[in-house]
Amino acid sequence: MMNPTSIQISLAISLSIALAGCASADGSYPSLAVRDAERAQGTLSPSPEGASKPLESANLDSILEAATKAGNFDNMFSLEQGNVRKLIEASQGLSQESDAYAKALVGLGHLSSLRGQTAGVLAQLDQMEAQAATTFAPLDEIHKAQTHVAGLIAQQDETLVSLGGQLRR
Repeated sequence: MMNPTSIQISLAISLSIALAGCASADGSYPSLAVRDAERAQGTLSPSPEGASKPLESANLDSILEAATKAGNFDNMFSLEQGNVRKLIEASQGLSQESDAYAKALVGLGHLSSLRGQTAGVLAQLDQMEAQAATTFAPLDEIHKAQTHVAGLIAQQDETLVSLGGQLRR
């Protein structure tokens, strides 16, 4: 065990070596001044007209469109779910390095992507709800659509958890 004096000496030697590493060959230390590469360059120009459009006020058509889009993603999820289930069953008992396991994993990833697209619709509905605070948007209809889409996502989550559990067996 080292005594306190030897610890202090070791620390002093270590610090002096570290500080010496910062010095250049002539013994000087680097300047802390801003270098040319660190300076901001270029100019900013305004974005062209129509580059970003503000959100349109939520109306019954936009709410129905969002709910329909979520339903379409859910239909694709349901159709793909059967294929992924078959891929997972085909990979049972095989190693993780097998092609069958890789195909099942890719299929599960595709289902997860479709779930993410459904969640994106929920995010759009959430934006509509936030915007409804400053407009006369039909808030009740937005809430109904949010509840419906959140239910779809919950079912998709259950399916993903179930299929993921079957894949890991």
